[in-house]
Amino acid sequence: MQPLTIGVSIPPFGRARMIIADIKVNRDHIKNGKIVGEDDYTNTIRQAVNKIEVALHKIFLEHKVAGRILTPPQLVDIYRKIDPASQAVLLSDLIDDFKSVNEGKLDKPTLKGYSTSVNQLFLFLEKEHMASDFIVQDLTVRMLTRFETNLRKSGLAASTVQLYVDKLNALMKYAVKQGFILKNPFEEYDRSNMVQKAESNPEDLDRKIAKEDLQRIERTKVDDPDLERMRLIFLFQRWTGFAWKDLAMQGNIKNLIRLDLTGDESIIYNRMKTGVLAIVPLFEETKKILEELKYNINPGPYKVYLRRIRALFTHFGIPLEKQRGTHIARHVFGSEMLEMGFSMESLSRMMGHSTIKETEKVYAKINMDKIRADLNRIRQQQKQAEQIAV
Repeated sequence: MQPLTIGVSIPPFGRARMIIADIKVNRDHIKNGKIVGEDDYTNTIRQAVNKIEVALHKIFLEHKVAGRILTPPQLVDIYRKIDPASQAVLLSDLIDDFKSVNEGKLDKPTLKGYSTSVNQLFLFLEKEHMASDFIVQDLTVRMLTRFETNLRKSGLAASTVQLYVDKLNALMKYAVKQGFILKNPFEEYDRSNMVQKAESNPEDLDRKIAKEDLQRIERTKVDDPDLERMRLIFLFQRWTGFAWKDLAMQGNIKNLIRLDLTGDESIIYNRMKTGVLAIVPLFEETKKILEELKYNINPGPYKVYLRRIRALFTHFGIPLEKQRGTHIARHVFGSEMLEMGFSMESLSRMMGHSTIKETEKVYAKINMDKIRADLNRIRQQQKQAEQIAV
């Protein structure tokens, strides 16, 4: 028996949304996500699915009458009795909602312009973040700047680039107006001085998490089994630097644990984004986490991963404006490895970066802070030695 994933057509979006229903079905009765067979068993399942569809349509209409158009993720969350205000809004759902609301109000070329702009952003996110979709709240000013820089380098005319950027900015304003997000992530965008900064620093360093927030996540288990598994996966990333793509390509991770050149256990794997061999020390904390996960680190589909990590942060009281992307745990790992005394060369190998220059660009500031702290410590030791000598 396995949970049934069904495709439900939700108005006004038209296309079917895939929803995991609270129904267990024999594998033999599912083919390509559809129920097959005409016996009493499959008819019972179809009736249960129909009830879900009716419930979703009813919820949608109730909110529409109240003047609020729900996105499909929000609709499903309400059906599951989850507060939609704490959930993420995906970029694909935002453009679907925008097009459905403005169909008939805007002409077809204008609507197509919005779709083209978002598709360009999807191509950029796929290249930069190995992401097929993205949480709207995780978009940043620096990301938009890198997006524009990427478009310019591709040879597009300046007017075309500006059109794409303006459409995205308008889309974010719409998201704020509809209540999908609290703040336009692009409102502080300044094309006159941001492009140069993006070219000199290609990694978004705004992805930080406060130490007290990290400690709460480390020390406090969650009653909800899905969120608790997400908490453990997040902590695994925090101690290994794994990105989502690397997690998703693994099932049982035991075969990646091997002896390194020093004779100690390490996690050794080829990073998906770069193809570079990464060697990560297997800390005691990592071993405990893997035992709880039963060595299965697969986080599921990217959209599920995005929503659950957002729900995890919300559960621990981390405000939306501080929930910066899915690379938070990876950056925590990189920063702490430098603070523990690992060299930039060693960190580059752990992170699976293609060149050490890439590592230096991302962690140059952290490395300078460490150098400054080391110099202060040495000077303090010298002063103490001079006082003793006197």
